Amino acid sequence: MTDTWEEPSLFDAAAEQGMADVLENASPGWVTEAERIIRNLVPGTRFIGEQIVERVVANGFVTHDLRAMGPVMTRLAREGVICKTPEFRPAKSSHGAPKAVWKKER
Repeated sequence: MTDTWEEPSLFDAAAEQGMADVLENASPGWVTEAERIIRNLVPGTRFIGEQIVERVVANGFVTHDLRAMGPVMTRLAREGVICKTPEFRPAKSSHGAPKAVWKKER
C-alpha cells in the first residue's frame, strides 16, 4: 500500500473557514433545532436543506444567515447520519436552482 498525501487547495481551506465563520455566528438554538430535526427523521427520508430550514423557522427559531444549514449538513454527513444522493431538486429559496438531495441514513 502506498501512502499518498493530498494538500488541500486554497479553495478548500477558504470554504472550510467560511463554513466555520457562518456556524460560529449562527444562533446556537437554531443550529441545535436543525440538527434535532435531521436526527429525528426516519431513516431513508430524502430531503433538501431548504425543507429543514422551513421546519426550523416554523418551530420559532431564527438566525441571521440561513447558510448555517451548510455546516450542519456537512457535520452530520461526516458523522454518517445523512448522505448526499446523486439527485437534485429545485429550491424555492434559490429561485429554483437545483439543490442536492440528502438521505437520512441512521
